[in-house]
Amino acid sequence: TALRDQYRIKLSDKEKERVVERCEQAQTGLAKISLKLTSTKSTRLATYDAIIGSLSSLRALVVAKQVDPSNIELLIVEYQQKKVKFEAAVDAYQVTLDDSVQVDCKVKPEEFRAALEGVRAARKQVVSASSEISEITKSNLKTAFDTLKDRLLMGEKADGQQ
Repeated sequence: TALRDQYRIKLSDKEKERVVERCEQAQTGLAKISLKLTSTKSTRLATYDAIIGSLSSLRALVVAKQVDPSNIELLIVEYQQKKVKFEAAVDAYQVTLDDSVQVDCKVKPEEFRAALEGVRAARKQVVSASSEISEITKSNLKTAFDTLKDRLLMGEKADGQQ
């Protein structure tokens, strides 16, 4: 009822009939998405953890070379924050998927339709969080490595002049 009110779902008799005709098939598809989401989440989180781990190792090497690691540290924090956001978005999406599958769609077509709107809204948050991580990887990671490369080269030149 809360979702129905939130999304202002009021179906005509014809729309209710159409939802009832198609809802079981839709729920089957949503259940499959829900199952796949679990493995997708764990795979992505493992990837993000690996990136954060690699950056942490790189930070240690940079510190050992006595080069300012601030850009690497900033990148690590950005990845950690976006990872938390992604995980929260996926968890919320999982809940909406599970809720949409549990609604008795034949008896409560408006509730089911509202649950679908909740699924769509939650999915947008997952896509947004994923896009933010991709953006960090594409632009911020390259910038950080370019800056690090310049700092290391400046350090080598300074060592060669002493």
